[in-house]
Amino acid sequence: MGSFDLVLFLNKSNIMTTYEMIINKGKKEVFEEGFIEGIEEGKIESKIEVIINSFHYGLTVEMISRITGMTTEEVQRILSDKGLL
Repeated sequence: MGSFDLVLFLNKSNIMTTYEMIINKGKKEVFEEGFIEGIEEGKIESKIEVIINSFHYGLTVEMISRITGMTTEEVQRILSDKGLL
């Protein structure tokens, strides 16, 4: 292998390493975004569960709103979407 071939080989290696680093960083960012999204979805599902259970136990929409920190309109919409209002 001549010196030019060695330089070309080393440059290709560096390019692949840089490319791989970019791809890995992208994968990590996508994973982190998906992980955070999953946590947020879990929080929303938990609130919906609290709303439904609270309603079943006889709490008013206003009380449920105060407990969950959601507006009365949001609570009503969720209950309506679940066929409870």
